[in-house]
Amino acid sequence: DNVQVQLAAERQRVARIDTDVRRASRYPELNLVVGYSDVDSNDALRTSSDLTASVEMNLSLYQGGYTTASIRQGELTALAGTASVENESRLAKQEVRKRLRSMQGDLRQIEALQRSVESGSLFLQAAIRGESLGLRDLVDVLDARSSLYDLRIRFVETLCLYLKDRTYLDAAVGQLDTSTLTDVAGILSRVEQTGAPATAVPANG
Repeated sequence: DNVQVQLAAERQRVARIDTDVRRASRYPELNLVVGYSDVDSNDALRTSSDLTASVEMNLSLYQGGYTTASIRQGELTALAGTASVENESRLAKQEVRKRLRSMQGDLRQIEALQRSVESGSLFLQAAIRGESLGLRDLVDVLDARSSLYDLRIRFVETLCLYLKDRTYLDAAVGQLDTSTLTDVAGILSRVEQTGAPATAVPANG
């Protein structure tokens, strides 16, 4: 269902039809011509009713090689169309494999970052409680908060990479439509609204 493969296939079909049309130009042309006339007059000598039929054949004997060259050009165009379909299909398969591998890596990194964000949140809470009890100072709290923000930023960046790969994959298999883009926009919107990207990870991969 890749659109580039479909386009190449349609061009190939048109090239084949064009070649058939070119071949047809060398075939003999046979026409049946039928005529009828009916003249009614007060003068009997002018009154007549005639029916005529004739067969006409046109045959191109020689056109300086133009017809043969035209047919050959059409055949080569059709062959080029076949090669184009195969090439586009190969490129689409490569794109699918590339995006699937990338998505698998993205998901593994997202899962690792989720755990890191959870640990960072617990560490920040411990730092805040430690400061309130006099066991830690403000620098420890700021460091914990900064580390947590960095982890969240990395999470969102990785999530965006995953969504990008998924979108390219949908395009490669011909399934990219408005609903897919709406789904991606919804995930990003939830990340922005909640401020907790760990809750927006696509569960089904």
